[in-house]
Amino acid sequence: MLTAAPVLCFGALALVSPILARRVGAERLLLLALLPIILGVTGRAAGSTAALFAGTIFAGAGVAIANVIVPSVVKSRFERQTGAITGSYVAALTGGAALVLAGVALVTLKPHAAARS
Repeated sequence: MLTAAPVLCFGALALVSPILARRVGAERLLLLALLPIILGVTGRAAGSTAALFAGTIFAGAGVAIANVIVPSVVKSRFERQTGAITGSYVAALTGGAALVLAGVALVTLKPHAAARS
């Protein structure tokens, strides 16, 4: 269920995000989408199961909204460089995820390497 929450947020909020963007503006909505992401990530660290689920839903909601709005903001602000900016954005997301995974691997493997010595 925990892994399904962000996917459900994507499905539900993908339809609502353009409507919200028309009401408050795409750039303002993108900034507002950071709030549930920050609350969600912080809440997940609280330690309880309820906080984990609530934080996942909040973060998933913010990411879902931002995921829909970022391409329109990029297109409106960088008309002639949309491909390059979008490619840089995707590369940064992928690179960030790879760095986190590498860090997790190092932290996870370090105790095992010490046990072997």
